[in-house]
Amino acid sequence: MSNTFFNLAFLIFCVIVLGVWLGIPLFIVSLLNIPRNSLEFSDTYYCLVGIMSGVFILFSILSGIFFDGILFDEKKRKRRRTMKDVHTKYEVDETVFDNINEESAYWIGMLISDGHVDERSFRLTQNDIDHLNKFRKFMKTDIPISFYDQTPSVRVYRKRLAEKLHEYGLNKSNKTYSAAVNYLMFNRHFWRGVIDGDGSIMNTNRTTPEIRLLGPRDLLRQFAIFVKTIFPNEPVPRIVKRKNENIYRVSIYGYRALELMKILYEDANVYLDRKYERAMKAIEHYKNKVRYPKEA
Repeated sequence: MSNTFFNLAFLIFCVIVLGVWLGIPLFIVSLLNIPRNSLEFSDTYYCLVGIMSGVFILFSILSGIFFDGILFDEKKRKRRRTMKDVHTKYEVDETVFDNINEESAYWIGMLISDGHVDERSFRLTQNDIDHLNKFRKFMKTDIPISFYDQTPSVRVYRKRLAEKLHEYGLNKSNKTYSAAVNYLMFNRHFWRGVIDGDGSIMNTNRTTPEIRLLGPRDLLRQFAIFVKTIFPNEPVPRIVKRKNENIYRVSIYGYRALELMKILYEDANVYLDRKYERAMKAIEHYKNKVRYPKEA
């Protein structure tokens, strides 16, 4: 019933538009007192019909752009409202980053390496589902795990938490160059989170242990200083830029890598399971094989 009424109304509208479109040029020509059967009449009439057609087409295009813009903006606003409504219905502890402890420092490290923070929300992306569930437990949230670029992730829409992370240096700027942490440069739990995100503990088939960390230049400079404070008699670890890439790397070898694994992972309560297991295996494997300096 409604479809029939709509179709009839649309047909009537088209007839009216067609009548106006053809009638206005005829009315204008009649005002000019041009004989109907003359060539001048037909030329003038069709010229006016062409002008009317051009005006009609231009009006259609402009109105289409205008209304599409309105509809697009409305869709964006509706989507934002929908996303906000969906995510704010979940419980989240908004105080988890107010105080620095082992867990909060660790997860800030994970977020600076495997996360994204904007003005109102933040997301942790990680292939390990169990680790994301640890993060959800830390956040005291029932937000479900979703997928971002086909990778499991947890996204939290809380402006207060995002602003708190900004205070620690996490933001949406170009991380390749400018990411650096505030207040946590000498916190071992923070660096364990960073290494669990963007670091590697190399296999024990090598002759010497190695910890490797990839990341933004400024963050790696802070890591190098952290390592230097642990080994004051050793040179500052060298930061290397990958050829033809804006990616930087720091590698720690030998007894320093072994001691760093102990500092980062022994007695730890929160970690990425596979990195922890690899660190424990390396500590056991190299404990009698690594040469320490005499003063150590």
